[in-house]
Parts: sequence; structure tokens; C-alpha cells
Amino acid sequence: MLAIPLGLLLKTLDASVRWAALRHGASYRIPGPPVWVTIAFAVCVIALAFTIRAQPRGLRWPALFAVMGFALLIGTYPFPPRLNPTNLEVNVLDVGQGDSIFVSFPQGGTMLVDAGGILGTFHAGGMRNGLDVGEDVVSPYLWSRGLKQIDVVALTHAHEDHLGGMTAVLENFRVNELWVGRDIAIPAYWHLLDVARSRGVKIKHLQQGDSFSMGGVSGRVLWPDNLIEGKAASNDDSLVMRLTDGAQSLLLTGDIERPSERKILAEEVPLEATFLKVGHHGGKTSTTDPFLAVVHPQYAAVSAGRDNPFGHPTEDVLARLRAAGVHVFRTDRDGAITTSTDGKTLSVTTFLRPVASAHSLSSMR
Repeated sequence: MLAIPLGLLLKTLDASVRWAALRHGASYRIPGPPVWVTIAFAVCVIALAFTIRAQPRGLRWPALFAVMGFALLIGTYPFPPRLNPTNLEVNVLDVGQGDSIFVSFPQGGTMLVDAGGILGTFHAGGMRNGLDVGEDVVSPYLWSRGLKQIDVVALTHAHEDHLGGMTAVLENFRVNELWVGRDIAIPAYWHLLDVARSRGVKIKHLQQGDSFSMGGVSGRVLWPDNLIEGKAASNDDSLVMRLTDGAQSLLLTGDIERPSERKILAEEVPLEATFLKVGHHGGKTSTTDPFLAVVHPQYAAVSAGRDNPFGHPTEDVLARLRAAGVHVFRTDRDGAITTSTDGKTLSVTTFLRPVASAHSLSSMR
């Protein structure tokens, strides 16, 4: 007798939540407030509860207004992001076997390159099971930096370990532009574009020769060499970008393999970089000796999952990097990898060993 009406009430509640969730603007996500705001809000709530149950009642309205004021402060989050206003910072996030890189530019510009994926996320009976890397890893990191908005989200290519977390990011943050390379005729990619359009995100297709600038940092797109639509996602579709800040350059290679590396080398464009994001998680068909010899990095970052079934990074690639005298950092061992430069010197730190693994380089590149 009680279960039937209770079940109807729960279905009504569930339907109302689903209806609200589909209305853009009916809900929004914000970073966690500063500690002092949380403490002040809690104190005001306790004070309000005290004035309701005891004297002096004259303080009830001031306490109520204080609670409302701090609630408004938390809900609107007017605080600036926690970014370095003078340095270019590239953070290779630990998203398991995938890629996600957060870039903050001098003067506050922001870019997210890929958003990880493929850690067993699926939906059944209306419930999400497993880990959604975009929701559970990338978004919390961005909120921890105090971000509500991202200037650019760039998808290197449409493999799930780069694409999978992007929908959550587009839904959780105000994104100005989505950068892509070639269009790929697969449902997951078209769904991402549909989500972007529904949220008013400008979509830009980039190819070899395109350039951009943020906060005094110049960027150049080195790949892909054309925008011909593909039928299936390929590592060699990847957007490859070189960022230059003063005397320092950083090369983000996506998952390109030997054929693309060879073609980029043939273009004879500037490739030398102090910091290299190793292609294809350290797979043996990427980061070839000729490519490595021209890039000539001092530091390299490998984004790979611990004990992944592909054996990434392979011993072949690690041996090439060691032979070239490159100091290698790995997300499966070091956690997130942060590179920071003021255009003159460059430093690298990791999440698990923020002091012991710190390195710096002064270069005239």
C-alpha cells in the first residue's frame, strides 16, 4: 500500500530532475569557494539557527541576510582563476591511458587540449557507471584552478582516449571556441560538434600553416596538412601545435606516428622545442630518431596509464629519448606534469614529486 504511491512519487521526482537537466541555464557548475568563504557561510548558518531558537531575536534578520549574502557569493563565484599571470604553463594531466593538457597563457588565456576517455564509462538504466574522465578527473582539476570559462578547447583527433571526456567539459564550462582538424565521419565526433553548437561554442577547423597568439605566446599548427573528411579516426589526423614564448618552445604532438613526422620534417618548418609532449603515449611508431633529432628537446612528457595493456611507453621510445639526453617524465609514475616558462627559463615539476623532480633550464632557443 505504501510502496505504490512512494514509487509514483519517486518517478515524478526523477522526471522533474531530468526535465530540468535538459534545460540549458536551469543548472550550472561552479568551482568550490575559497576556504574563508566556506567557514564564514557555516558560521552565519549556525548564528541564524541560534537566533531562531534563542535570544536575541533582533539578530535574526542580520544573520539571515548574511547567510543569503554568502550563498550568493558562493553561487556566483566572482573570484579570479588561480593562474600564473606572467608565465606560460602547460599541464599534462594524469588521465590514465589518454591525453589531456591544460594550457594557461600569460594574462589569463586558457586552452584545454583533449579530455581523456575510455576508462569503462557506460550508461545503463539511466545511471552512469564507471569513470567519466571529463566529469571525474578533468573538470575537477579545472575547478580546482578556479575556472568557470575556457577560451579554447582543442581536440587533436577523434579517438576515444582524447575525445571521451570532452562532452562533460563542454557542459560544465563556458567554452568560447572548439578547435578541430579533419572532420571524421563517426557518431561520437558528430555528437561532440552537436553539443558544442547547442551551447553556442564557435567551431574552428585548423590545418598546417594556421597560427594564433594568446598573451604574447605565439602558436603554429604543424599538422594536419589538409581538412579532407575521414571515414575513421586515425592517429595521423592529430592536431600538432608548437607554442613559443620568448626563447622557449613547447611541442604538442597528439598521437602522430612515423608518416606524419616524416611529412612535417619535409616542410622544414621550425620544430626545435625545449619541451616535447611525446606522441601516441610513447608508442614505438612515434617519436622516431629523425624527428627527435630535429626537435632536440631537453624535457619530454609521456601521458600513459599505469600497467596499460599496450605497453606504453615502449622501451624503444624510452631508449631513443635516453640516447638523445632527454629527461623524461611520465604520468603513470609522476602524476600530472607541469611545465612553466617566463620566456627565458623553463621549469618542470610533477604532482607526486613537486620538489625532487623539479628541473629548470635557461636557453637561447
